[in-house]
Amino acid sequence: MSENFLKVVEIEAGNSLTVKTAKSFALNISNFFGSWSLEEEKSIEQTASGIQKELALLKLAESEVNIVIPDELCSLQIIKLPLVTDKEIISAIELQAEEFVPYPIEKATFDYQILSVDKTNNVMFLLLVVALKELIDKTANFLLNLGFYPIGLESETTALIRLILNHQLKFSDKYSLLVNIGKTFTQIAILNNTLKQLVTTNSMNIGNQFFYKTLQNNLNVPLEEAKQIFQSLKKTDLAYQKVLQPIFPEYANQIQKILVAALEKIGTLPSRIYVNSSMGGATYSSLFQDFPTLQQYEVVSLNNLSQSALNVKFPNELQSQLGSYMVPLGALI
Repeated sequence: MSENFLKVVEIEAGNSLTVKTAKSFALNISNFFGSWSLEEEKSIEQTASGIQKELALLKLAESEVNIVIPDELCSLQIIKLPLVTDKEIISAIELQAEEFVPYPIEKATFDYQILSVDKTNNVMFLLLVVALKELIDKTANFLLNLGFYPIGLESETTALIRLILNHQLKFSDKYSLLVNIGKTFTQIAILNNTLKQLVTTNSMNIGNQFFYKTLQNNLNVPLEEAKQIFQSLKKTDLAYQKVLQPIFPEYANQIQKILVAALEKIGTLPSRIYVNSSMGGATYSSLFQDFPTLQQYEVVSLNNLSQSALNVKFPNELQSQLGSYMVPLGALI
């Protein structure tokens, strides 16, 4: 789910994964996760009715689904707990909620993945996703109304992490850096692809809007036009050279600090940077490649992948849209 779209992916397992269905539905609302006016409530009801009909035709009704929400709407962190049984994990998290949950536990909902278990030291490490219960209930109720059955909670980044660690991309490197750029927030993760482990996760409060608004203010254009300009910029464009490149160090230096910390922790640096953004993946790739301290890394835009770069098979009619389905695809793997 995003502010404006619902994306649904269905896969078929075999010797390799095959995408049977991938569909994007416009929600026709300014922000699904915000407060709705009476007019917007009527609009979302009409939209839901139309989506229900399409899902029925696609034979996707009554399917179990994972809820995937933008990173800025949740907290993602690696936590350490005493070694407990699966049944005791939730209680163990709740007992230490003040350390992990950024709001009162009664207002929170969470999901987790076990990253590793250290029986020698009697501890375990979990990847914890926490969000406001009110927001998740709102999303779950909407999906239930469509005929889906929500069974889990994901952030965009956790879905992408699973996509990469389960080797669904045809790249071979021991360590990689994942940068998921949202509206107002960027989540960053360092991955050990050989061991299929998440090494570290960090975040910063800079996202797409920072770059869009900079273009808007400097070019004196409406915000929507600034978004379109950002998507189509070339390295030779003055807006790229005179507006974006001068402000990119503010962003890139945060990435560099995380890379330096990773070097201290794991003794080496990632060989590849994966960049994901709902808009402007090619522009971000150029900015990363042109920044002096990041030029040593190969930069891969997850939004501009071709079928040849994937171990997942997409139908021919979806070849031009592969990048827009990486997040929901990862949630299924």
